[in-house]
Amino acid sequence: MPGAILDYFHKKRSVANLEVSIPEEGIELKAFLHNIEKDFYQEALALCNGNKEKAARMLGINPPAFRKALRERFNLDSEEQGGAS
Repeated sequence: MPGAILDYFHKKRSVANLEVSIPEEGIELKAFLHNIEKDFYQEALALCNGNKEKAARMLGINPPAFRKALRERFNLDSEEQGGAS
C-alpha cells in the first residue's frame, strides 16, 4: 500500500476534509473504501460502548445488517467488540 494511504489509516481523520488524490502508482480503491467503512463501524461501536444496535442507528444501518457486516465483511466478532449487542 502506498505511504499516503498508510498514513491515512494511522491517524485521526475527517472525511469532510479528505483530500482526494491518486498516487502515481495507483490505488486499490475497493480495499481503500472497505477499510474506511470498517473504520466507521469501529468508531460507531466505540462511541456507543460496543452497543451494536446504537452503533447501527448512528450510521443509519439496519441493526441485523450491521451485525452481519461485522461478522462477514469485517471479521469483527462479538468478543472482540466486548460482546454488547
